[in-house]
Order: sequence, then structure tokens, then C-alpha cells
Amino acid sequence: MNRSVPPKKRYILYALLLTIGFCHAQAFSTRKTKVVLVMDLKSDVVKHLVLYSDFEKLNESQLLTLYPLSEFYIGQFNGSYEIVHDAIKPVRNSTIIMYTEKLFFPGEHFLASKDLLPGIRFDIGKIKAKIVAVKKGELIIKT
Repeated sequence: MNRSVPPKKRYILYALLLTIGFCHAQAFSTRKTKVVLVMDLKSDVVKHLVLYSDFEKLNESQLLTLYPLSEFYIGQFNGSYEIVHDAIKPVRNSTIIMYTEKLFFPGEHFLASKDLLPGIRFDIGKIKAKIVAVKKGELIIKT
């Protein structure tokens, strides 16, 4: 009895496995990418990192439905990342600059960066991050 898989079925299996791998996450590397940091108002923690170009496609009510009780800070991302479920998942040794005085919606209050000091560790989503520098209007974060 011959148990080998016919070549046609083998190619379909390979194509299916490749498709699953590509659909799950896409990896990118960049020098400068404009991003939006979604900060939870209750915990003052960055919960999501989203590409600015994807973020600006949505109107305010859609954003507030997707991210209730959140503020949206504009930032810059340098390094490698993956896109998972419409959010950026930074790879280790990436740098994020959060502009604490540049908000996506005017009228929101600014982040009080005087309470944030270099060395403070926190999570961005499920990724470990650390503040490496604080400048007027900027937080420089490393993953």
C-alpha cells in the first residue's frame, strides 16, 4: 500500500501553510514611521500602538468605540515591528518617541511628563518598554 501524498495535494498543503503564516502577522523594519499611542485613561498605560495612516482613516466616533476611555498621542517609531490585529507589535531594541504635547484630537489634556523619569519600565500592549529619556514634549522609549 502506497501512503505518499499526491503532488497536487502536497502543493495545496504548502500554499495553505504559507497563507496562514503570512496572514497572521506581517513584519516590517523602518527608520521613521508616524504612529499613534493609545493610552488608557484609567491606568495611564499605553495599551496600543497603531500606524498613523490606519488611524486617520477612522472618524472620532469609530475610534472612541474601538478604544473607549483613551487618549491618542502622536509619535514616531524607529525599528522593526509586526502588524498583529491592526496594531504594531514592536520588536526588541526599537525606539518610540511619544510627543506628549501632540494629540490626535485637539482639546485633550497633555500628559504630565514631569512624573515620568528615565528608567521607568512599563508595557506597551504585551511588550516590555523602558523610558530612556525625557525632553520637553517628548518621551523616548526603548523596547
